[in-house]
Amino acid sequence: DIPSHDYFEVMNGEFRARDTDGVGVWYSEDINISGLDLVQVSVDIRETGGLEDSDCIRLYYELDGAGETQFYSDCNDFGSSYQTESVSGLTGNTVRVIIRAENNRDDETYYWDNITVTGVPLGSLPWPEDFPQNNGATQDVGTTAWAASRSSGSFSVQSNRMCVWGSGNEAVWTSHRIDISGETSVDISLDLWATGPMESGSHSGGASDWFYVYYVIDGGSEQLIQGIDGTHDPDPDNISISGLSGNNLQLIVRTRTSAGNERYCFDNINIESTGPTAVPTTPPTAGPSPTPTIAPTPLPTVTPPA
Repeated sequence: DIPSHDYFEVMNGEFRARDTDGVGVWYSEDINISGLDLVQVSVDIRETGGLEDSDCIRLYYELDGAGETQFYSDCNDFGSSYQTESVSGLTGNTVRVIIRAENNRDDETYYWDNITVTGVPLGSLPWPEDFPQNNGATQDVGTTAWAASRSSGSFSVQSNRMCVWGSGNEAVWTSHRIDISGETSVDISLDLWATGPMESGSHSGGASDWFYVYYVIDGGSEQLIQGIDGTHDPDPDNISISGLSGNNLQLIVRTRTSAGNERYCFDNINIESTGPTAVPTTPPTAGPSPTPTIAPTPLPTVTPPA
């Protein structure tokens, strides 16, 4: 039994875990996310008390029952005001949220609230994106949804272009999945600008500055459209591929710069069908079965006795 001064329950509109003396586990139901893309899980957390290194809260998600993936962990004090922790870009049929919390004194409490799971529907053709968002935008949840991330360095919309600049690590831009089922030929194109004294070398070999564009069909592996390492012509260059088909398509950009005077920008993304729509083959309708002809069975001939 849990002593009266210890608890792991909802109180005053938030979940509280106090003096658990072991790991307490909270988990959601399996949430249906089929038909959604760029799914984000977010949780508001806070704590009070003199937490030590042995006191921890960890956040996880689980897709399609395939095992837990941790997206946040903190041991010791981190603040009594709510902070939001999240993970995004998830796809699957179901997602579950799991929280594990552990503390061991009466004055130590973890709190969590406002657990949300959001996503956007699959896109449709044509799919144009010219980045009309305000400067600093790193996502769009409209009909041409996308998300951008870079844990260090700058990567956001600037003057109606998506730009990466400054020293930092890899920046990743990802569109949501786009429905291309029934299309026989889908084309992708975008324009690229580059400025600054980028260093040359190969992406795979550890170059400092690069810009690579990929597509993904039906959740498969990333397929390279074009990669640029180091210095590039500042005039706009068109990157394109044509003749794609499948059920859904995703566009991905991976890029990096290493100095404040180096910048890659891309814009004018257009994904469209350029071939005839596939016409589903309808099997012929079977007509009525013919009525079988039944031949009369002749009566046996009875021979009278002599």
